Amino acid sequence: MTMLAHMHDLFTEQDRLAINTTMAAGSRAQFDAMLVEQPRPSGGKRWTTLIGLLLVAIVLGLILFAIIGGLGLIGLVILVVASVFLARMIARWWHIRSLHSTARLKVIGGYAESRGWETVEKLALPVTTPLLRKGDRRHTGWGVHGTLGDQVHFCAGEYVFETRETATDSDGGSTESWKQHPFTIAVIDAPLEGIGSMRIHNGKTDGILSKLTGMVTSLQPVPLESQEFNSSFQLLVSDDADQVAVREHFTPVIQVAFVDRGLGTSQFEAENGVLVAARIGSPHTDNFGALMEVLADAIWMRAVFSDKPAGRLPDIDALRALLLGPNA
Repeated sequence: MTMLAHMHDLFTEQDRLAINTTMAAGSRAQFDAMLVEQPRPSGGKRWTTLIGLLLVAIVLGLILFAIIGGLGLIGLVILVVASVFLARMIARWWHIRSLHSTARLKVIGGYAESRGWETVEKLALPVTTPLLRKGDRRHTGWGVHGTLGDQVHFCAGEYVFETRETATDSDGGSTESWKQHPFTIAVIDAPLEGIGSMRIHNGKTDGILSKLTGMVTSLQPVPLESQEFNSSFQLLVSDDADQVAVREHFTPVIQVAFVDRGLGTSQFEAENGVLVAARIGSPHTDNFGALMEVLADAIWMRAVFSDKPAGRLPDIDALRALLLGPNA
C-alpha cells in the first residue's frame, strides 16, 4: 500500500490490529469469568451429544452384526462405551466454543453500546439494492447498527444469498442443493442526487463487460478523464443519471484518490437512498476490525457522493471521528 493510500484510508491496518487486540483481551477476560460461572456443559449439550453418538454407534454395531455375526455384538459394546467417553469430550469442546463466541459478542456489544450502537443476531436491512436482491433466498446474520454523526443511519454485518443448484447423478436423476454466497456488508444512508443508482468495483469502465452490462441493464458505464481510473474500476450509473452530476463528484482529484487508494476486495452499489459496501466472506466475531474496514469503505465512498461542495477530497480526520468516535 502506498503512502497516498494511507492518506486516503480512514481505517488502517494499525487500526484493525489495535481494535482486534483490544477485543481479544476483553473477550479472554469475559470468557474466564463465564467459565467460572458455567464450568460444565449444559444438560442439553451433554444429552444431545450423547444421544447422537449412541444412535450412530448402534447403527454401526448392527451393520457389523449383520456382516460378522456374534463378533459384531462385541463391536457394538465397544462403540457404545467409546460413544460415552467421546460425548463428554465433544460436549466440553462445544461448551468452550460457545462460551468463546458469546464472550466475543458481549465485548463487541459493549463497544457498540459505548458508541450508541446496538448489536443484533439478525441484521435488519432497511431497503434493497441489486446485491441484496440476488439469489433464490436470502438471510442475514449478526451485526451492528446505529447512527453516525448527524443521524446518518447504518448497519453492518453478515448477509448471505443462496442459489438453488441442480446436479445430475449417474442414474440420470437430478438432485437439488443450495449454494451459499456469504458477504460482509455495510449499508449506509446515501441519497445520490442526480445519479439515482450506481455501481463501482474493480474492473474496467471502458471494457467489453461494462458495455455489455450497459446493454442488458438499466445502468451505463461512465468513462472519465483518467485512463488509469477507467482501466482500474468499473463505474456504472443509471441510464437517466445526470452526467454533469457524476463528473462533478468524480473530479480529477477524486479519480487520483481512487487510483491511489484502490478498492481492495470491496464492491459498492447505491440505490433507493442507501449505499452498500460488500466483501465476499462472512464476518467473524474474532476479527471485528474486518467489519469496521467495510464500514469505513462505505463511509469514504458516501463522502465522495455527499460532500459539499462536490468533487473535493473526503476529510479523513472528520470521517475517522464518525467511524471511531471523537477520540480517534
